Amino acid sequence: MLTDEALKTIDTNGRRIFLSGEFGVTGITSDELHLCHHRMGTNPLEIIDGSNDKKVYSTDGHDETNYALTKDDFV
Repeated sequence: MLTDEALKTIDTNGRRIFLSGEFGVTGITSDELHLCHHRMGTNPLEIIDGSNDKKVYSTDGHDETNYALTKDDFV
């Protein structure tokens, strides 16, 4: 099993795995650095993998980079 620290490892492109539990009801992370428009379900361990509506963006509004890392890219 992977630790939270391992899951939050940032790759060379600034991307990482995000879990739905990191996002509040507004879709913003508690550190207010990232946002996701995906409607979070009841599973806080759901992986936000960067596909479809599960993309994660910077909250600065000027960066359209998807910061969500897919499971395949993580491996």
